[in-house]
Amino acid sequence: MGASKGWVALTTPVTMIMALVVAIPLLFGGSDCDPALASSTGPTSDAVSIMSWNVCASSCGQWDQRSGSAVEQVGRISPDILAVQEGGWGKKKRPFTFQGFGSLGYASGNNKAPFIGRYIFYKPGKFDLVKAGSFGLGGTHGMAWAKLRTKADRVTFTVVDVHLAFEKSADAKRRSQMIDGLAKVRAVSGADAPLVFVGDFNSNKSRNVDAPAAVMRDAGLRDAVEIAANKLNENVNSARDRSATAKVERNGNQTDHIYVPSQTTVASWQQIVNATGDRYVAPFISDHNPIMATIALPGTKPANPTKPDTNTTATSALSTSAPSTTAPADDASPAAAVVKPTAKPSAAATSVGRWKGVQLKNAAAIVAAGKTAGVNQRGQTIAVMTAMGESSLTVLNRGDAAGPDSRGLFQQRNSWGSLAERMDPTASATLFYRALLKVDGWADLEPTMAAHRVQRNADPNHYEKFWDDAVQVVASVTGQSPAEAGFSAAPGCNDGEATNAVWASGADCDFGNLSTPRNCTEALNEAARIARDASCTNEVRGGTWRRRCLEFVARVYGYASSGTPTAKAQYRLMQSKGLISTDKKIPAGALVYFNSSDPAGHIAVYAGNGKAFSNDYIRPGCIDLTPMSSMGGNGRYLGWSPPVFPLGAPL
Repeated sequence: MGASKGWVALTTPVTMIMALVVAIPLLFGGSDCDPALASSTGPTSDAVSIMSWNVCASSCGQWDQRSGSAVEQVGRISPDILAVQEGGWGKKKRPFTFQGFGSLGYASGNNKAPFIGRYIFYKPGKFDLVKAGSFGLGGTHGMAWAKLRTKADRVTFTVVDVHLAFEKSADAKRRSQMIDGLAKVRAVSGADAPLVFVGDFNSNKSRNVDAPAAVMRDAGLRDAVEIAANKLNENVNSARDRSATAKVERNGNQTDHIYVPSQTTVASWQQIVNATGDRYVAPFISDHNPIMATIALPGTKPANPTKPDTNTTATSALSTSAPSTTAPADDASPAAAVVKPTAKPSAAATSVGRWKGVQLKNAAAIVAAGKTAGVNQRGQTIAVMTAMGESSLTVLNRGDAAGPDSRGLFQQRNSWGSLAERMDPTASATLFYRALLKVDGWADLEPTMAAHRVQRNADPNHYEKFWDDAVQVVASVTGQSPAEAGFSAAPGCNDGEATNAVWASGADCDFGNLSTPRNCTEALNEAARIARDASCTNEVRGGTWRRRCLEFVARVYGYASSGTPTAKAQYRLMQSKGLISTDKKIPAGALVYFNSSDPAGHIAVYAGNGKAFSNDYIRPGCIDLTPMSSMGGNGRYLGWSPPVFPLGAPL
């Protein structure tokens, strides 16, 4: 499988660099908003998002069928730190199925009970590992731990992954396990590091004695859900029935917890609930829901989380098409040179970045096949991106260990078609388009997610890093500028427009006594300035504005971050304060909210005359003056609010 090295994962006793592309994320869709702070490659903030999930790898059965959905969901949320319980090793003692993550804390002394594996993963761009280890607590239970140091503020802390006894009557046992575990962690971690305990404590407020909570309180730690400024799905039980469409229990009995030092700032706590109404929706992944908190430990910068908020998560199986991350042209079979494109690269384009020669001819064949199939340029660009990620635009006459029968540009396996079809650029592209067109709402998905739904890669974000190159190559093949090639975020999107406007104060840009670092007029002028920047550079964070809608709207009003996890979370916060209006007369400078194909949602700044400043809809990664109809069609528009950021941190 192809993957990029975005995570470091630990295994006892050795440390391995494994792979998980930083998502979603959301993961976070082409016209969706995923401001994922954790996707940054460098230390931009020391707000830390920690996710905990008991994945029930063995005891729930059929993990091989569930694991792809689990990997995709974690990729969508893209936490800074992930703690897994019941990871297991499987019947053949093979590595944990979250391949690309690695493992820490598999209790080797308990290897006869393969369902108790505990794993901690962290993002190497954000943390340095000081040391790590694990220990048992009797029976099949224990703790894994990792002492980490933030790269930005050099703050050291220890994350402890916990799994305690599960019997309802085992309060005394759980208390003993927590006291024993706390003492062991303190001994190995040292007095200099705050402790954060996460995991499946198998205890909640409904028990006669919530013993682990009492031990944590006595140790000066608090449950993050109790002190979080923002909460989502806190009333849902974190443990659930194993029926795919089980009823969602809502009495707030959390068996999964994140305990933090009492002086910690917790900006948000959320539980990821894949449900519609009062029923969970298929596929069943685990008998626990993942939980996540975004925190700022003492000594770090304020917690301004920009993390995905996932109420529902689209999922799919593990890869049946085996990608290859690198494939030089001379590694191709002779069939690689037998290309029959009907579209050709522009005359001057002998190379486009690192793509050249037969690679561009193959891209031309893919684009031509898309035109024949009636697929628009966005779809053609997705196809080229996919072939880049699978074969480096080279017709490969080989597969890999995960798919030894994979062949061709798209590394399609035997079930896709004959060998001749899979080895032919035009025919294999046609097979890809047929599958793409069967994906519901593919045009609204983030490109990497659309590709993933077809290819079913173990890493749903594998293709993301090839998107910008694909845009340039398709532009070269078609003779169009990048702004004209493959940028329509949804069917019917109109072209964007440049703006040289400068807003003046007036009644249409006035929110009364509302105080923001930049007032409404200044914010609109700032948005216009950013839109005029042809480089699309995010001047504070670096990179572009791709999937950073929430960060953008906060930024123009003078905030470094909104302080809420996603656009949808910002909408819910405003809704809870009675600040959402559906009045069709939207004042300039208002924040406008939209549903999207992804649960993170979308947000933009209204500019007047039916247009808003938005990222990604016209040019991925750029800010454009975008028609509201492009974002709010088909019932997606939710309403507007004043520019209120209760948890925002000024620049």
